[in-house]
Amino acid sequence: MSNPKTIGSYAILNEIGKGGFGSVYRAYGMSSGRAVALKTLNPERADSIERFRREALLTAEINHPNVIRILDEGEDGGVHFIAMEMMSLSLRDALSAGSLPMSRAMDICRQAALGLKAAHDRGVIHRDVKPENILIGSNGTVKVSDFGIAHADSLPNLTATGVGIGTGPYMSPEQIKDSKRVDARADVYSLGVTLYEMLTGKCCDLGEPAKASRPAIPSELGRIVDKCIEPDRENRYANVDDLLREIANPALINRCALIDIYEATNGDNWYYNDNWLTDAPLGSWEGVTANRDGAVTHLDASSCNLEGKIPSEIAHLTELTSLGLQENRLSGSIPPELGNLTKLTSLALYENRLSGSIPPELGNLTEPAYLDFHENRLSGSIPPELGNLTELIDLTLYENRLSGSIPPELGN
Repeated sequence: MSNPKTIGSYAILNEIGKGGFGSVYRAYGMSSGRAVALKTLNPERADSIERFRREALLTAEINHPNVIRILDEGEDGGVHFIAMEMMSLSLRDALSAGSLPMSRAMDICRQAALGLKAAHDRGVIHRDVKPENILIGSNGTVKVSDFGIAHADSLPNLTATGVGIGTGPYMSPEQIKDSKRVDARADVYSLGVTLYEMLTGKCCDLGEPAKASRPAIPSELGRIVDKCIEPDRENRYANVDDLLREIANPALINRCALIDIYEATNGDNWYYNDNWLTDAPLGSWEGVTANRDGAVTHLDASSCNLEGKIPSEIAHLTELTSLGLQENRLSGSIPPELGNLTKLTSLALYENRLSGSIPPELGNLTEPAYLDFHENRLSGSIPPELGNLTELIDLTLYENRLSGSIPPELGN
């Protein structure tokens, strides 16, 4: 079928995906005025209409922030369609360049697990968790999609006993044998295989632990992945709640975020750089202070000859009160995600090669005392949002390339 101009009340903009059952289009709702992802069923797949409608019904019933939202469902000239909220990219797209930063992989896993928990709480087993069915929004929100082959306690099963359906590498051993007789642990397995791929950049090899492919993975994270992908489901997490408790461990999130920073900034020059490949307590790292929960409160990596961009994953250090990256070779722009570090009281980025404008998101900081960005290559105007920093004691911006007038809001 050639690309149509309209389907129902939707103007087709372009095709963004195609498979054996149909196509997915980027479309414009002429009545709603919003962009949508329009999933269609090929007319020749009339035998799958019930499954197609079932997907729309199940997804709409789950209604969770980490599950794709169904906006409309209908039929036009024999073409059945589902209109869904538009997302920026799939996890498969994000993996096109290889493995992800560890803290980002953990966050995607956590959000996907929350979506799956919402489904499981309603008696729905997804049965096709894989990177293509995990979508990511421009703000980092993750949503599970495509419940086309899901099993639901409340609806008749469309799969015959003794038949395995799903996507080969992501299917648990019990699902390969019989997709009808699976429980939440099958989705835990598939999510674990997906986490393995995010961390290593390659499909899961049950004979090779994730840590063997990427030695920087902390032992605790490696253990979590291994437990998810246990061939015997009795040895896996019993449900996603148990997985969520471990993947949300602040000490592990902070350890992974530090390693992400290390890897992104040529951390061979980091103080006592052998620490990052060990399970040594974070508080024993030179330049790092951590609280009793293992969350980093102070990070000083000044004068370490660090280079490259400051990674956005630094925002996972949510308890950070002091950040010192001064006197390095850091380049690129200041990540706006620093504005999420609302406990920050000191931010020193001076004497680097940072460029671009000062992100207005820094105006979200609630307790800043010192901001020092002097001797960089920052340009543009000073954002008026810095006037929100009512606790500011010192703001140092000299020897940059800033232009325009000083915003009157700084008088606040």
